Amino acid sequence: MPINTHALLVDRIMLPRWQRWSTYGTFAALAISGVLWWALDIDRGENPASTIQVWLLRLHGLAAMLVLMCFGALLTTHIRVAWALHRNRVLGATLFAAILLLTLTGYGLYYSVGETMRSLSSWVHLCVGVAAPALLVLHVYRGRQTRRARPVA
Repeated sequence: MPINTHALLVDRIMLPRWQRWSTYGTFAALAISGVLWWALDIDRGENPASTIQVWLLRLHGLAAMLVLMCFGALLTTHIRVAWALHRNRVLGATLFAAILLLTLTGYGLYYSVGETMRSLSSWVHLCVGVAAPALLVLHVYRGRQTRRARPVA
């Protein structure tokens, strides 16, 4: 009986349950902590950062590191195999670009020189960060659609 290599590759696209939920959980912690921090930071010009803002920023930083670990794990199989099979490329590449941009602008928030660059990093980080969860949901939804549409024999 010949081995169906396409079926084996498709199986490698689907994440194991533990990896899927740890990725979703860390991404959710990242998004929620970032949005809450931003919502509390709106009037910061007059008030110093509150204790909750400090802890939200710490959680956001921790979640960012964990998301990057999850992303690195996805590069080895999920992304590489799905790209080779031409599966969900547009949303996958868009999500990849969003994560890369968030990483760079997050770095820019800490290490950029000058208020103009920091302000630009801040707005780009906020806009892309708010859009990223929707991109992830669309990517997962589209991936499940294409998996159902192309049954492997």
